[in-house]
Amino acid sequence: LKSVELTSYKSVHQQLEFALKDHAQKKRTDWVTAWPGQVILGINQVFWAQNVEGAISEGKGALKKYLETSDNDLQDIVKLVRGKLSKTARKTLGALVVIDVHARDTV
Repeated sequence: LKSVELTSYKSVHQQLEFALKDHAQKKRTDWVTAWPGQVILGINQVFWAQNVEGAISEGKGALKKYLETSDNDLQDIVKLVRGKLSKTARKTLGALVVIDVHARDTV
């Protein structure tokens, strides 16, 4: 049983690595439908934290600029949700919308 747990851990870790590299190469709307939900939600939070921290460090006006970017990203995902999706993708993107709305409100 321990072996199964270790294999599962390695598999998720590998998917996270691949998806992280892929994030830089694809538009966000393409990226969120290409990977498993757990991977999308986890990496999304990492990038949100990095972007907010960067905006805070940058100073004047950077948070407002990031808020605009965040709103645009959210609207793009909402457009996807309104379109044709698999059940799994719809559930993942629904969760992503909720997380993104709360993240936006935090900024």
